[in-house]
Amino acid sequence: MNAITLRPVTMADADLLLGWVNAPETLAQKRLTSAPIDRQSHVDWLARRLADPATAMHIIVDGGRPLGQVRLQTEDGVALVDIYVAPEARRDGVAATAISQLLTDLPPGFARTARAEVRADNLASRRLFARLGFTEVDCSDSFVTYEHRLPFKENPR
Repeated sequence: MNAITLRPVTMADADLLLGWVNAPETLAQKRLTSAPIDRQSHVDWLARRLADPATAMHIIVDGGRPLGQVRLQTEDGVALVDIYVAPEARRDGVAATAISQLLTDLPPGFARTARAEVRADNLASRRLFARLGFTEVDCSDSFVTYEHRLPFKENPR
């Protein structure tokens, strides 16, 4: 494995992202939907996300090879973390590296808190967010919510 880097998502990534979001292991972990997403709906969603300044969305890359995606969607100062790592790249620290890089490189004022909502039975993701310093703030039968206070970054003048 080379150095993990992040590159911004573009519309050219639509089919790559669609394949990942519709993978059976991804659908099984989703909170809001478990049905596959059709291409046009996905393309429309991606265009909205890319135009939204409250979204930070990146492809996780290793030596030019895409390994997954990491996204923050911010509302009211809270950035919801969404991450996908391809099965062949799991358990190699890819997710931790990608999330750490993204949170470190956020522009000033993007968010005050990062939040992750994880299926209660997804022990690997639960360990990941705990290891990254996220604190469990809510737990139900189905999902556990983690939060992490982001460091204050002053806007340069």
